[in-house]
Amino acid sequence: MFRRQPSPPKSFYTPEGQCVYVIGDIHGCLDPLNRLLEQIERRATHVHPSVSTTLVFVGDLIDRGPQSAQVVERLRLYTHPKIKTVFIMGNHEEVFLDVLNGSLRAMIRWFDWGGRDTARSYGVDNLGLLPIDPEQVLFRLQELVPKLHVDFLSEFQPYHSFGDYVVVHAGLRPRVSLEDQSNKDLRWIREKFLSYRGEFPRKVIHGHTIVDQAENRPNRIAVDTGVYIENGALTAAFLIEDKVEFLTEPS
Repeated sequence: MFRRQPSPPKSFYTPEGQCVYVIGDIHGCLDPLNRLLEQIERRATHVHPSVSTTLVFVGDLIDRGPQSAQVVERLRLYTHPKIKTVFIMGNHEEVFLDVLNGSLRAMIRWFDWGGRDTARSYGVDNLGLLPIDPEQVLFRLQELVPKLHVDFLSEFQPYHSFGDYVVVHAGLRPRVSLEDQSNKDLRWIREKFLSYRGEFPRKVIHGHTIVDQAENRPNRIAVDTGVYIENGALTAAFLIEDKVEFLTEPS
């Protein structure tokens, strides 16, 4: 009896002459970020001059970890002669900007999602007033977060595409074109994206949902390895031509 042979795995490519690193959720963890950047910089010095290097951050630079303000400042000022940087807006940046724009409702939610740690990293010292005078806590936060940080975070992109790939924070809604994806889905989606086995407009590289170790699935690559949790790590996917590798730095 004739049996149909399974199709070979589909290959995905970066643009010719480009290599790309995609760094997962950092969540205020400065030390593993610095070590991972050192790894990438060492590798970048050995790349052929005709090959360009791009470093893409999937978002959620802040919250949960102890050094969100320091992470933002490190990356706001980050330059390297051989590396271009791209920053994607995560759901934590979205809520943080809502808070800084004056939303008390967003601030209460944000503190439950690791925002207290970010506030402390900026020197906010009146968090005990939150139940009785949240306006004072918000005023102090707005006072201490530099405008340069607000401007930097506000410029983050909804997604970044290159070759056969697209980098987003959370994922894509299945059967919706890339151009028609909502910011809510790009930054917040989980199950409908994670459980989908079909093809997306491009292979998706994402963070947002923690995995024990980076995953390279047929339609997506997951790079959030929970740097802020016990035994977690910060991960970068390295892509060149049709190859995918992972670099990690433990927390």
